[in-house]
Amino acid sequence: MLLLLERIRNILISLKGSIIPVEVIISPETYKQLLEDGTIHSLMQHGFDPKVAIEEIFSIPFKIQNENTDVIVAKELFPNRCPICGRRILAVRQIIKKLENNLINKAVCPLGHQFRCEVRVYYLNIYKIKEERRGPTRCPKCGSPNLQYLSPTEAFCLDCDWDNLKSRY
Repeated sequence: MLLLLERIRNILISLKGSIIPVEVIISPETYKQLLEDGTIHSLMQHGFDPKVAIEEIFSIPFKIQNENTDVIVAKELFPNRCPICGRRILAVRQIIKKLENNLINKAVCPLGHQFRCEVRVYYLNIYKIKEERRGPTRCPKCGSPNLQYLSPTEAFCLDCDWDNLKSRY
């Protein structure tokens, strides 16, 4: 079984394309488990505040709360490719922020095509989702059991580049 910190890091690293992690939300119990991790303990010995040490490792904000916890909040620009030419959209994080603040309602591809888009929010469970799964239990490419589900049928592997995500454009 992966250590908790390693599992969280693997999920964060595995997010590709226009799915961007924005926050980690953990329970008080998970926070206590993270404080026992050697890496965080080492940073604390060098004078880091525990919360700053954890945020330093995640490279994104995190918070502790009692409900709806142990998830990584990720956001996606949809569509994430230009529906006209198929090119990837640049500066996705900035576009998402502007869409959420109602400053814009369209994205522009590198060739100048404008199109309407939206922000989708995913709550990726840090611990495995077992009860609703209707897809594979092991990665078809590398055989790893470390699959992360975005829905009951859509998943990606935390250990290689396999996914069965539907086309996003």
